[in-house]
Amino acid sequence: MTRGLQVLLGAAFVLHGLAHALPGMRALDRLAGWPVGAPEVGSLALVAVGTGIWAISMVGFVAAGFGAWGVRPLVGHWPRLAAAGALASILLLGLFRPEHALPGIMLSMGAILFLWKRWKASSSVAAAPSTHRPGAGRRLISVVAVLFLLYLALAIIARPWHMRWGSTDAELALTLPGDELVEGPLRYGIQHAVTIRAPADEVWPWLVQIGQDRAGFYSYDGLERLFGARIHNVEHIVPEWQALSPGDSVFATQPGYLGIVKQRLGWRVARVDPGRALVLEKWGAFVLEPAEPGGTRLLVRSRGGGTGSILDVVLGPAGLLIFEIPHFIMERRMLLGIRDLAEAHREGGPSPAAPTRPSSSSSGGSDPRPS
Repeated sequence: MTRGLQVLLGAAFVLHGLAHALPGMRALDRLAGWPVGAPEVGSLALVAVGTGIWAISMVGFVAAGFGAWGVRPLVGHWPRLAAAGALASILLLGLFRPEHALPGIMLSMGAILFLWKRWKASSSVAAAPSTHRPGAGRRLISVVAVLFLLYLALAIIARPWHMRWGSTDAELALTLPGDELVEGPLRYGIQHAVTIRAPADEVWPWLVQIGQDRAGFYSYDGLERLFGARIHNVEHIVPEWQALSPGDSVFATQPGYLGIVKQRLGWRVARVDPGRALVLEKWGAFVLEPAEPGGTRLLVRSRGGGTGSILDVVLGPAGLLIFEIPHFIMERRMLLGIRDLAEAHREGGPSPAAPTRPSSSSSGGSDPRPS
């Protein structure tokens, strides 16, 4: 096989592997049940089996592509990796029948046929191992490729855990405020939860004041600033920020974000049940549920509905690798931040008030965010 054909073959393997992101997510969501609105949570054993098959199919094909491109230490193993990926792909798509399964099955069967013909035509004499020592650039590429494969495997294996982090089976089955706003068939769900040793009326003031131009999001604000959002967490309750109404906006960024986004990014308030629920369009519902003794469960549920398209397959890898894990990391820190502030306020008073600075708003007053 010429070098050019092997590069094209590697690209085909990588693209086919990445195209398993959305089918894998859909298959696992159906097995779990709750992300698609099933009345009962699915079997953990079935979810584990499905996750393993998905990981082998996706990682196997991508690793085979890297090997075909000459990435060490995969260069000599790409046919076996591709075969494992193809067999797992047929199992995943054939057993669980996610959307767009048939084209994927046909491509994986084509890969098996190609590998079989290649094996039949190959020489029985093993090729001599290469004594060429790769340069620093090629070694760096190999390290990056292996790290990417490890991240891909982690994103798949950890997904059933982080998509429902902190939530009980009973909470996943609850009907919550905001569920009624999902249009069309339910296609995905994310739910995170945390227990707070404080009643709901002491948690609500922290929740209702979130926003870039308000108290921040109680998450990793240093990371948020690193990505250009001027967010500073405020660790005390501000009376002026205690009112939100449907139609208001909770902003994620300042005006002119990164110098290119003129319209402020954020979420529209869809519903407010004071003391219990705050629902933001395109994010989800923040719900306070009573917990014994005298505590609160803070649930955050994000759901999406509608009909699928082939574009979803193209965007699937970005959802799996770029959105879901960073979203989990930031939202988990947000829930823990609200918990810590509410519990500290209850046990010994709030954190010392941050220094104030003059407000640039037309209303005069002061801005309680740190400078």
